[in-house]
Amino acid sequence: MKKWLSIAVLTFAILGLTIPAYAADVLEVNDSVQTVDNTAEYATVVYGEKTVTCKNAVIKYGDFTFLPLHEVLEAYGASMIWAEDEAETKVVITVGQDHCQLVMDLDKQIAYGLDGREYSLHYKDNILYFPVHFFVQMVNCEFAWDKELCMLTLYPDKVKTEALKTDDNGVSTTCRWIMNLPTYEKTFGSVYETGAASYYGGKFHGRKTASGERFDKNALTAAHKTLPFGTIVRVTADWNQQYVDVRINDRGPFTKGRIIDLSTAAASQLGMLSKGVGNVSLKIVAWPE
Repeated sequence: MKKWLSIAVLTFAILGLTIPAYAADVLEVNDSVQTVDNTAEYATVVYGEKTVTCKNAVIKYGDFTFLPLHEVLEAYGASMIWAEDEAETKVVITVGQDHCQLVMDLDKQIAYGLDGREYSLHYKDNILYFPVHFFVQMVNCEFAWDKELCMLTLYPDKVKTEALKTDDNGVSTTCRWIMNLPTYEKTFGSVYETGAASYYGGKFHGRKTASGERFDKNALTAAHKTLPFGTIVRVTADWNQQYVDVRINDRGPFTKGRIIDLSTAAASQLGMLSKGVGNVSLKIVAWPE
């Protein structure tokens, strides 16, 4: 009996040595954590020759440590902004010419990455916090996490060989940014307005619009009462679900109950030339710069 007990103790000791340094900070999305320990500790991030001390205290859920996203990205040489006018809640992370997106469900406190990856998050005082393993999985290099000092050190010169790539000429390259996050793609926001659409052309072709440019019935443009000139709007027909993206360059329509006046070309794409008027929904694709 003593022999089997000794073997069991030895086995668990060996297993303990094989656990990664950040394993204690891996929080599964479905884990239920009841207590929050807001210890006033401030994380330090070392990335190559750059060292950044976070201004916001880390958040601890039991054994798990969450770091402020914006400040850690700053140490990486990256930036983030909240995406506006999107159908989903997301931030855009930019490094050099790379733009990646992080889609989130703030109610469930989950973020979504590539290949169905899910990350726990914490949202407090308009600040996003993510666990340590999220940050180390984003960067293609070796790392060290000192839980006692609350210090995350990344070694950009020590590249993970499994992430090596080759370019079109067969030359070996390394993709350090950004791993496990999808490329940014805009998703259209909620419906901006619904109502009747009409179209115009004919005698108006070549005349000046309210924006000052000449009206072209063959261009994908439209008139709206209030939207800024240059706004790109997706117009979807209720009767057939066809849609067309138009640029606002004129004012109107001024007939009660109508919300947008399309060019002949735009109306043709919706299949409304014979109808003349039809109910549509509007979504903002892009605001003018």
